[in-house]
Amino acid sequence: MPCYNIRIIREGVFAVTLSILLFLAVMFPNVPLALEQAKRTCIGYEGLANSTSPQLNALVDEIQKTGEEPVWYIDEHFPYASDFELWGNLDYWETPQEVIAQGRTDCEGKAILTKAVIKVLNERKNTQTLQIQSEIKPQQQHVYVEVKESDNRTGTPVNRTVSYYNIDENKNESFSDRTIKGLKEIQRETPLERQAIMLAGLAFIWTHYAIRVRKICKEDKKNKTRPPKR
Repeated sequence: MPCYNIRIIREGVFAVTLSILLFLAVMFPNVPLALEQAKRTCIGYEGLANSTSPQLNALVDEIQKTGEEPVWYIDEHFPYASDFELWGNLDYWETPQEVIAQGRTDCEGKAILTKAVIKVLNERKNTQTLQIQSEIKPQQQHVYVEVKESDNRTGTPVNRTVSYYNIDENKNESFSDRTIKGLKEIQRETPLERQAIMLAGLAFIWTHYAIRVRKICKEDKKNKTRPPKR
């Protein structure tokens, strides 16, 4: 492989590395929360929903007083807010306690809180009564809760399955279409000033890369036209 190709590849690797670091710095400026999110990603939605606290029990008490279904109560009383608005980072999976404290959350927070509330409700019920089964189901750009009711006395599921917060997802979409949708979702969630910083940074990195490649090519061409030494 010619020498200049190796140099160009090195410059490209350096530009890609800088682009990734820029993305992390702009989208996840709160480093402690970013590290905590990495930990919570390993725990998963269901693990975060396995939580009990005085705040959660108080919320369950209130929901029981109203007689509303947990999913509708949470959807009504916890307005949508992006993680950027609440935490300053692109993504952060909240615990039920954090959602209750903030009073607002995104679809992930609603799903986790709903699952936690249903878990407490089931624990309060007698094992011989109707139990609620729920499962958090992530999609590419969304997270929702699927709820089933089953009769523990017979073990026969009741003919009722409801999906909450579910958005139709075309599973036959190509990888490129899914990627474009994902990028559009990131753009929608990201404040304009951060988008401007990201675009300016990327423009600088890759303009510098193009200049370096041009310089390397010129140097290589000059070396090739130079007469050999005698």
